[in-house]
Amino acid sequence: MHDKNAAGDYAAAAAHAGRLVELDPLSEVYGRHLIRNLLLAGDRAAAERHLEALTLRLRDELDVAPETETRALLNAGATLPTEAPPPTRFVRGRDIHLAFQTYGAGRIDILVLPGFVSHVERVWEEQRCRAFLSSLAGMGRLILFDRRGIGLSDRVGFNPSVDATAQDIGTVLDAAGSRRVVLFGASEGGPPCIKFVVDHPDRVAGLILFASLAKGCATPDYLHALHASQYDMWSQQLVSAWGGPAGIETFAPSLSGDPQARAWWAGLLRAASSPGAINGVLEALRDMDVRHLLGRVSVPTLVLHRLDDRAVRIGAGRHLASHIAQARFVELDGADHWVFAGDQQPVLVSINQFVRTLAA
Repeated sequence: MHDKNAAGDYAAAAAHAGRLVELDPLSEVYGRHLIRNLLLAGDRAAAERHLEALTLRLRDELDVAPETETRALLNAGATLPTEAPPPTRFVRGRDIHLAFQTYGAGRIDILVLPGFVSHVERVWEEQRCRAFLSSLAGMGRLILFDRRGIGLSDRVGFNPSVDATAQDIGTVLDAAGSRRVVLFGASEGGPPCIKFVVDHPDRVAGLILFASLAKGCATPDYLHALHASQYDMWSQQLVSAWGGPAGIETFAPSLSGDPQARAWWAGLLRAASSPGAINGVLEALRDMDVRHLLGRVSVPTLVLHRLDDRAVRIGAGRHLASHIAQARFVELDGADHWVFAGDQQPVLVSINQFVRTLAA
């Protein structure tokens, strides 16, 4: 939503915020998003109507008045500044410095671990990604971090393992003062989250796996991924195209023709890693295997996967859900591997319902 502000598309941002308000009519975070964008779009009358409606809902349902920040929006009018990305902090683990951010507030934390590449500051530059993260921050306090060797975290001289990344999750949670967290593992971010849940079930309220998988490459007893030779060919092609929007046709087919999305992705790749360094990361991901841990996951789990995902086959998601005792599987329409590409709404609805149940 905030990125659409930056792009000047306030009406579209207001429409998106309105759908979030429908999901949770008592959320002042969502209500403020809607009112703010209506003001920026020049529709003060609609902003006033929504503030009045929110005030009545809060009074009738919760017997409270809107917060000062909410009431102040109409005084600011269309000159409201847009929000800046959260500041980046660093924490030292046993042998590494990790970059992380926290954003929002709530009774529960949501730590997001993306796939093979990330950059905690560059992610906020893409309007769809920023809107998605802002929506998550309306459900609880958002925690982002770059895994070791990637983004703003320290580069390492070895291939980072699932165990090392799981250890880093704990380091970041400690630094953020997190007491109760929902882990959100997207793509290759899923296995380290699974490992952390198994090792520290007392710290985790729930687990969300989006477009994820239990094993990096196919074997006779696991057919939901590329064979090692195919994976190596794919990774070589990705590395050889590093510096440009490498792989966007696979990761986000709905955005592959969008010049702004292509430029953002290319810039994020250059900022997040180098061809040689990412090659080591990809090798580690090829060799990962957490199938033996799935039966030991003891927290409520939500598995989300788009039907025609080109990067990770939907069979991998079904496999996860069928081997985790408390898992609920949600099949989504679409072919985008990136969670923020394509239609975000079904994803956000499922996550919001899951998190609200855990936070109750």
